[in-house]
Amino acid sequence: MSVKELVKISRFYGKDPSFLLAGGGNTSFKDKRYLYVKASGFKLASIGKDGFVKLERNALNRIWEKRYPADVDLREKQALQDLMDTRAGGETKRPSVESLSHAALPQKYVIHTHPTIVNGLTCSKSGRQIAEQLFHTRCMWIPLVSPGYILAKLIKTHLTVHEKKYNSLPDIILLENHGMFVGAETIGEIKTIHNFVTDTLKKRIVREPDLSPIQVSKVEIKKIYRQLKNYPAFKNKYITFENNTEISADVKDSTSFEKVHSPYTPTILFMPDRKCCL
Repeated sequence: MSVKELVKISRFYGKDPSFLLAGGGNTSFKDKRYLYVKASGFKLASIGKDGFVKLERNALNRIWEKRYPADVDLREKQALQDLMDTRAGGETKRPSVESLSHAALPQKYVIHTHPTIVNGLTCSKSGRQIAEQLFHTRCMWIPLVSPGYILAKLIKTHLTVHEKKYNSLPDIILLENHGMFVGAETIGEIKTIHNFVTDTLKKRIVREPDLSPIQVSKVEIKKIYRQLKNYPAFKNKYITFENNTEISADVKDSTSFEKVHSPYTPTILFMPDRKCCL
């Protein structure tokens, strides 16, 4: 059964910290009638068959024909309700916010992850140009937008343009400042594509980061802790201090800190007004 294969490939990438940060990511499988997509609240590393929601593909397709309000909050609320209404009878779990993006891609299996090495590309100033040089028409670049309906609609629109221009569909979708989608007909092909992407990027790396740990001064820790505990966000929180060779080099002075002072993780997708450039 293909859902069994979906569980297998989901756990494969879910257990690999180089592909997923803090348990994120989502996966799906399509048959002729249904889309089986990861439900919210489940971790890919330990997911089972019960961690997926079955959605009606015909109902999903009708969402593309709808016109939503210009107001962002109202639009997302209505789009979410329409997504919830596509659940097959008896389904009660909430589908992933990226379910519509999975539905927009034509391949049977779709895997959405945030590989560290890929984010080095998607969060780069020249990411799009480099991606086009490395992956050519196999890759499609999606500009930074909010998650959910808008992202899915943009992917669907770009797919149409891409297919018309190149007479083929991409199997690698790179999301600016976020991560990637990979689509294929088998889980074997999924692994092959991921290996191709990571191996290609590894060849471009000029220097591997030195993450050798450096002892944090206890005096400095106490000083920082006294400052942080006055902020409401840190009240009654457990604070962990960590230092390594890379961090030490980046915070030695204001000039060094400039290149890393903005966030450059997948969560930046939820802050479109913050443009991250490495």
